[in-house]
Amino acid sequence: MSSDLPQIILITVVIILTIILVVLGIQIFFILKESKETLQKVNKILDGASNIVGSSALFKNPIVKVLAGTALAFFTGQKKIKQIKEVQKTQAKAKEGKVRRFFRRS
Repeated sequence: MSSDLPQIILITVVIILTIILVVLGIQIFFILKESKETLQKVNKILDGASNIVGSSALFKNPIVKVLAGTALAFFTGQKKIKQIKEVQKTQAKAKEGKVRRFFRRS
């Protein structure tokens, strides 16, 4: 009886660790998949920006093309963020007029 207890504990610990490692492996797989998709999107953005910048005779150096494309992508992203914030502000102002109160103020 006393020799069975350590074996049972060892088996349960091994099973629990196996389950944890399988779950972690699945999570790492999803993280790698998402990072691949993100890199593909960044690559498309840089390709589009390099096509815009590449038509100019000023940008013949590949390093300058990448830097200019990155700056172009950054500033267009900043412009979109500002537009989103403006829309959120107008929506918040519209909601302020329609506030419902449960209790009357006296």
